[in-house]
Amino acid sequence: MKKENRKIQPEDYRQEQNASDIRANDDGYEDTEDTLQNSDEIQPDDANLEDFMDMIRRFNLTSDLFASKVFEDRKASGELCRILLGDDNVRVVDVRTKHTLASLERHSVELDILAQKKGGGLVGVEIQMYSEKAPFKRVRYYLSSVDMNLLEKGVDYSQLPNVTLVYITKKDIIGAGRGFYRVERHVSRSRNGGRADRKVDNGVEELYYNLRHPTGDKRKDELLWYFKNSDPDYETDTFPHIVERVRYFKKQTEGVEIMCEIANKLKNEGIKIGLEKGREEGIKKGIVQGRKEGREEGLAMAVLGCLKDLGRVPEQVVSHIRAEKDLDVLQRWVRSAAHASSIAEFERMM
Repeated sequence: MKKENRKIQPEDYRQEQNASDIRANDDGYEDTEDTLQNSDEIQPDDANLEDFMDMIRRFNLTSDLFASKVFEDRKASGELCRILLGDDNVRVVDVRTKHTLASLERHSVELDILAQKKGGGLVGVEIQMYSEKAPFKRVRYYLSSVDMNLLEKGVDYSQLPNVTLVYITKKDIIGAGRGFYRVERHVSRSRNGGRADRKVDNGVEELYYNLRHPTGDKRKDELLWYFKNSDPDYETDTFPHIVERVRYFKKQTEGVEIMCEIANKLKNEGIKIGLEKGREEGIKKGIVQGRKEGREEGLAMAVLGCLKDLGRVPEQVVSHIRAEKDLDVLQRWVRSAAHASSIAEFERMM
């Protein structure tokens, strides 16, 4: 039966406002035993090209990999910042995605999006779809890392630019049943924590968004809905450049090829690590056995790679995957993990 083509309209996003199953997968893996035996660099072929295409169609903006490609465009990142900051006057003059704030002696930080506003000021966007033990301390570390990378030795603190950090999560990490929170510093009137009218402005603004609850703002709600449902045929006047970029990477040949190349590199990375471990072990136990174990390990890592952004994988699931020796079963799990929208769904498909 021919599928009916229907242009999705903005009204559709309201019907899914409280959807809990959110696609947040960055990796996709599919392979055969012969390919693993004969080539260290696995290339998409006719047999698995459709799997790559299916994976790309399923990408959405909750995937930090896909989002980083979409928002490396200045017009798209400008729309994102104007909507989430609630300021139509914001103009982005420079943007970097997957930007690493390196430290030689400390834990490095990688921001999904770092944009510079016209007239000064920075906007950092972090997309976290998995559970984080200490999200607010993570934000604290992000902000301190930004400052440490901006201020040269001997420069006065007044030269620090204002920084807005936008933190997007799947769940409501603050827990007050709202889709948007603005965290500010205020002077407490008394020891019991009564809030005063005086705000203490240190140039830092923290904005928390989640995909669980509505924000009460139509534009913000539509954008956050589109994060979960990144349809390339969507039509909107709210963020047309974002939709255009999604369409480019999902439907246009050049963009699809870029995403295929990225997906293939992710695939090879997981398989090669497994192969290397298998080869090392093969020196002791025999090359043939080592290759088999390498393929098993590679496929197991591929499954876990697909699951990592769906949430924290339970230890019993990890152990079950690593203990499996049947290559056919592992390959089936790879496909299941690539298509699952949650850990629970994957477990039902095992």
